[in-house]
Amino acid sequence: MRIILNTVIKNTFGKPLRSLLVIFSIFFCALSAMFCFDLAKTEKNLINDLLSSMTGEADLGVNMRICDVSKLPENLPEYNAFRLRGVNDSIYTDIEGEYAFVKMEDMYIYGVDPEVAVAMGYLDDADIKTGEIIITDKVAEACGYSEGDMAKIHDLSGEVHEFEIIKIVKADLKNLLFQDYNAVVNDETADILTCGKPVSGTMMIDIIDNTKIDEAESILKGEFKSDDVQRYAMTEEIEAMMNELYGILFILFAVTFLLVVFITFSICERIVGERMSFIGTLRSLGLSSAQTAVVLLMENVMYALLGSIPGVWLYLSLRGPMMETLFDVSSAGLDVQFDIPEVSIALIATVILSAVLIECLIPLKAVLKALNTSIRDIIFDNRDTEYKFSKSGTVVGIIMCVIALLSCIFGKSLFGAGICLIASVIALALLFPRILKFVTGLITKISEKRENGKMYLASGEAMSRKSTVGSGVLCATSAAMCILIYVIAMAMSGLFNSDVYDCDTIVTCSGKMKQLSFIQYLDGVNDLEYVYYSLDYATIGDDETEITCQIIGLPEGGFRFYHALDGVPESLEEGTVCVEKVWAGRNGVSVGDTIKLTFNSSGVFPIEKEYEVVSFFKMDDYESVKNNFVVSEAEYKSIYHDVPGYILIQSDDPEGVRDIIDKYAVGSVSKVQTKAEMIEENEKDNASSERVLFIVIAVALGMTCVGMVTNQLIGFEGRKKECAVMVSTSMSKRTLSGILIREMLITSVTAVTSGTIIGLLLIAVIKRAVENSESVLMYFNFNPLTVVLFYAVMIVVFTLTTLFPIKNLKKMKLSEQLKYE
Repeated sequence: MRIILNTVIKNTFGKPLRSLLVIFSIFFCALSAMFCFDLAKTEKNLINDLLSSMTGEADLGVNMRICDVSKLPENLPEYNAFRLRGVNDSIYTDIEGEYAFVKMEDMYIYGVDPEVAVAMGYLDDADIKTGEIIITDKVAEACGYSEGDMAKIHDLSGEVHEFEIIKIVKADLKNLLFQDYNAVVNDETADILTCGKPVSGTMMIDIIDNTKIDEAESILKGEFKSDDVQRYAMTEEIEAMMNELYGILFILFAVTFLLVVFITFSICERIVGERMSFIGTLRSLGLSSAQTAVVLLMENVMYALLGSIPGVWLYLSLRGPMMETLFDVSSAGLDVQFDIPEVSIALIATVILSAVLIECLIPLKAVLKALNTSIRDIIFDNRDTEYKFSKSGTVVGIIMCVIALLSCIFGKSLFGAGICLIASVIALALLFPRILKFVTGLITKISEKRENGKMYLASGEAMSRKSTVGSGVLCATSAAMCILIYVIAMAMSGLFNSDVYDCDTIVTCSGKMKQLSFIQYLDGVNDLEYVYYSLDYATIGDDETEITCQIIGLPEGGFRFYHALDGVPESLEEGTVCVEKVWAGRNGVSVGDTIKLTFNSSGVFPIEKEYEVVSFFKMDDYESVKNNFVVSEAEYKSIYHDVPGYILIQSDDPEGVRDIIDKYAVGSVSKVQTKAEMIEENEKDNASSERVLFIVIAVALGMTCVGMVTNQLIGFEGRKKECAVMVSTSMSKRTLSGILIREMLITSVTAVTSGTIIGLLLIAVIKRAVENSESVLMYFNFNPLTVVLFYAVMIVVFTLTTLFPIKNLKKMKLSEQLKYE
């Protein structure tokens, strides 16, 4: 047994380059599997944890104009209720180096019942007495407070009250009571601040019997407005977004898996061919077929373990920083720290065991066939190098074609696109020999008519040799995947369009117009334009399904510096709207139709309006979301008030204007940058994404080339005698080398063409699925010329792999190969 194990280990590492390729393929696939499946599970857990930490034990919430428990329906299932009410105050802080202006922040003081707040998970300590207050560290820093100080708070009438600060807590957006500039007092202190008047607030409700949450929600919606009732759980909208994320991750994993599986399949099948002498030895020692198969598969188990375990280990090593980066929301101005859950042990075990199982299943057919080879053929090294069509493979390929077609027609989701992707590539792999036979048949006929003997022989050999057909399958599947990744990379590189902004400084606003009006009077500002836009949740027509949309206000005369909209008129009348052409086509809307939009649909005061569609427009991809609508600027202000989204400034001193605004518009702007800074930032972001995609392409092409080289070298070993006879009787090595190059050229052109066509069709399927999704933004705008160039590069690269067997041909000794003949 020890001798057998030593031999297995020796065989595993006998050819380091090939072993490294197989191991790296499995490593790459294991890494991808861990990332895709772990990210999906982690994001779902984080959302559930976030909802739980923000809402405590509450299952439902009701916005009430008079927030009182007595206002709840009597027939509501048994519950615990927690009242949230309070008052607003303002905090004024100095601006460094400035004596004429101050910074203002809004502060919200919640009044709660401390004991109920502790019971429902909102507070840690119920010891808050009348006249005491808990504040966040942001309030303490802004006002210079410490524990034990007296905080000055204004009531609704404007009178100042002083409360003792008993605790300062860290502001945390995950804590409903302490999200920003917030404070908490007990109900008695809240009565002082509200001057004893009833005020609006939110009633947080914990239904004792969780099976009755649906019933309670229905009762509350019957008593109050539906938009005033919130359910604190994974909503249908969030689940839909999660499913779309799963679809993207599924496609990502499918791409990497398909890149790997055909490479390992081809190589492992050839490895079995090399192990014929080992099989003969084992059988002569008396091992049964089952025992011999187990010994042969031990090599594949080693490949699987050596690839999957390092892949899992590397992922676990990078997981912490990677997850922190993925879920970092600081760039959006949010200070939220997520507790990343531990990776599932079951996932780790599943990935490793799946790698072992797949690596054993891939060469199983070749192993079983090898076990049925006679001892005589093993002794005389009679390798079967001729390719034979598989009826079962053809049937399965046709079935995969049907599945791909059905999923393309009926499955318009990202999961449907993923199934179409897998089925299409498997069908391509199984049916490629038939495609190659058709192409070589045509070339053979043309060559025969033109009396081109070299091309005639090359086309015949291309179809009849296992190594060539196997390399073609590798080439075709790799081309399909690479063209898909390449187009995505090209689309990302052209995503940002700096021509959208005809200005020198871009201000992203967060305050009202009255807080920003001073900008037009600053030194260095030559001209400016206000761009009114807002991201909102809205419903369309009578459909209660909420969509994320972007509403843009069009000024009289149209935009001067903002060029993201193509096709909008110079002005719009009240009651009219422009819709995006793609959206109109997706929803069957025509010019002249009337559509009903409900803005702020999930808010306390939804706004319902009807509009006549007057035109379609196209929006720049970088600025666009899924659903874009343009109304007049006056109409926009009537809905969202006078709050601009951007201020585009033309200036002789962009940096100087940026610095002044950054200093004096504190709290009113979220970001100020020059156009040059914006271009640099976006190019940097795109470059990192492109770099990753091009590395994947390089790895895929490299793996495919090594796989093809291995295929051809093994195939050449089986064709040595035939080549020796040809060289000794009818042609030179140079002529034979030319035939081998033509043979590979025919295969490469056929394979890359087939793969490119399938890849482009898959891009169309994925593009449609992305357009039908509500949350995934991806734009497939690319230059066809670059695709043609990449197509040519793949043909050249794959054809040049034949140089390795040609090198062996030149070193071949005729006498050694002809001795059996």
